[in-house]
Amino acid sequence: MTGPDISTAPLDRRQFALGGALLALTGAAFALKPRRSVPPPPPGLLDSAVPRVIGDWRYMTASGLVLPPTDELSNRLYDQVLTRIYENRNGMQLALLIAYGSTQNTSLQLHRPENCYPAQGFELSEPQSVPIRLGGVAAEAREVRAERAGIVEHLLYWARIDRTFTVDGSEDRSAVIAANLKGYLPDGVLVRLSMPGTDAMASVAMLEDFNGRMIDALSDAGRHLLLGHMAQ
Repeated sequence: MTGPDISTAPLDRRQFALGGALLALTGAAFALKPRRSVPPPPPGLLDSAVPRVIGDWRYMTASGLVLPPTDELSNRLYDQVLTRIYENRNGMQLALLIAYGSTQNTSLQLHRPENCYPAQGFELSEPQSVPIRLGGVAAEAREVRAERAGIVEHLLYWARIDRTFTVDGSEDRSAVIAANLKGYLPDGVLVRLSMPGTDAMASVAMLEDFNGRMIDALSDAGRHLLLGHMAQ
């Protein structure tokens, strides 16, 4: 009769130690994984938060806007998307798009006009910076001209990720990474206004005025979606 084989004991201890280390690493990775910072908004919240009458402008229809491609990534990118065309008493029309996502990460960034308009055959001018105020905070919007087969649109758009109003994809990524390093996934919103016409100065002035009136007319829930922690 032979005694127990003790040659495997060191190996068993090594395996136990390795298993414990892997378990600790798994726990640490889970603890460090960024968590959602805000819950998804209730269905229809964005639609109800933005008035259908804003100053001299009245809601007409929800169709006719240039939209991001409807692929799987786009469907995952936003919780809610609002598309509206408003018309004033002079028959001028203005298009509004608001896209809100309760989580943004480095692979799910806001679709800016630089991406979706060229995909629809438009040529864009170089974006120009436009100073605006959003909820009492100084921010920066972008203005750009889009043209396709003689059709001209002027666009004014701005974006927020977490606590930062961003102007391009690089700033989007920086805001996401900064939030991730603090342990959470930030929310984000893109607001885009556009109208046809050849007079850039007049068009942009109207878009700026509409944007300011819209912010002032938002419900409290709408201000939180669009302005986040900067809402006043």
